[in-house]
Amino acid sequence: MPAVSHAQITVEQRRELLALSREVPKVASLIRKKEYEEAGKQLGEIRTKVEEIAEAAKMQVSDRAFAGILAAVAKQQALVDKALGTGAAAPVGFTKDIATIVNRRCLNCHGADNPRNNLRLDTFAGWKRGGKSGPLLVPGQANQSL
Repeated sequence: MPAVSHAQITVEQRRELLALSREVPKVASLIRKKEYEEAGKQLGEIRTKVEEIAEAAKMQVSDRAFAGILAAVAKQQALVDKALGTGAAAPVGFTKDIATIVNRRCLNCHGADNPRNNLRLDTFAGWKRGGKSGPLLVPGQANQSL
């Protein structure tokens, strides 16, 4: 049976977490005022202090004791990142993003009716088979894919 960690945060650390959680709404007001750099700086400081508390308590930052404040920080950080254009790009989905473009720009010439160069892009098998010049996609070899 695995050993269970009984580490707990102290009363003082709880107070510090409570004080930090009260700082997050202040950061939200900075974001509303478009003071994104300062908001990002303060969010980083809050995150660092939470990590220090977790380390001092010999707990993982992923522990539920820190979940609420870190979720609030992440939400505000996402707003800052979006405003500054520094956040992670939205994931690309084949059906939503790529297929829409292929339908609009490629299927007139590479659809079911008389596909040019024997390249059919209206089926998965057509993508896999490729056309006159060979396979369209080569798994694991992006440079050899068209």
